[in-house]
Amino acid sequence: MSVATVRILLGDIARFERQTATGDGATKQFTLTKYPVVTSSETVTVDGSASTYTLDVETGLLAFSTAPGVGDVVAMTYEYAEISDESITALLALTSGDVYETAALAADSIAGRYAGLVDKKIGDLSMSWSQRAKQWHDKAASIRKSGRSALFAPFAGGISQASKDVYAADTDVVQPAFTRTLHDNEGADADF
Repeated sequence: MSVATVRILLGDIARFERQTATGDGATKQFTLTKYPVVTSSETVTVDGSASTYTLDVETGLLAFSTAPGVGDVVAMTYEYAEISDESITALLALTSGDVYETAALAADSIAGRYAGLVDKKIGDLSMSWSQRAKQWHDKAASIRKSGRSALFAPFAGGISQASKDVYAADTDVVQPAFTRTLHDNEGADADF
């Protein structure tokens, strides 16, 4: 399973962003307004030309080796999401590849980030981070529930012959102490 599968379970589809800044000849670091950045989605130019830079996808910190000149236009286009690919990959390793548990942990992580922010209201404008935290927490619970039902779906048809054959061929299976033929005498007459 992959990062993309976890993103689908989360409903965390990457969004596009474009921003610009103007160089002053001294500033080497710029902060992107939206992050985490989707790995390798960014394009950064200084006055229309490629430049050497590093980008911390988790914090959106863009650092140039040489400061853009006075008046140089720094153009940045990128995709961002609620959680980075690197974080999802780390969670996948932590959960041994269980995409449902990974997605639930990712949703809890996103909820935690929003829970740490303060709700604000200025005039008609309001930002309710606590509501967003609750939505992500509810999504985590929903993912966990759907993951369990996928793992423990009821099956009323008994065991198939194919499943029996696979079980019988598995050399790692501990043989039962009691069997249907436990008390059969091998040398006894069948009519007895």
